[in-house]
Amino acid sequence: MQTVHPSAAHHLRHHPTAPARPCLEDWVGAGAIVHQLMGPRSSDTRASEAAFVALRDDLEAALLDCPSGRELMARGYVADVYLAAQLDVPDAVAVLS
Repeated sequence: MQTVHPSAAHHLRHHPTAPARPCLEDWVGAGAIVHQLMGPRSSDTRASEAAFVALRDDLEAALLDCPSGRELMARGYVADVYLAAQLDVPDAVAVLS
């Protein structure tokens, strides 16, 4: 059984008093991973996969338009958003152990 876990840990670590917000990039990123996996899916997993499928043809625009993307652009990190929008680029995946 595989577990895909979108995480708001970075946001919570750097903004501990701010209300937690859903992160489109985490949700869609999890959906992109799940889309490549086989096996049964929970309702949350199916929803994140559906979000990825709906946005994958214009992923850069979707990520640039979400709150985190706008925040990164304002801080001069637009290249990071473009990198995050690339699909099937790395040959490895991080594994939580």
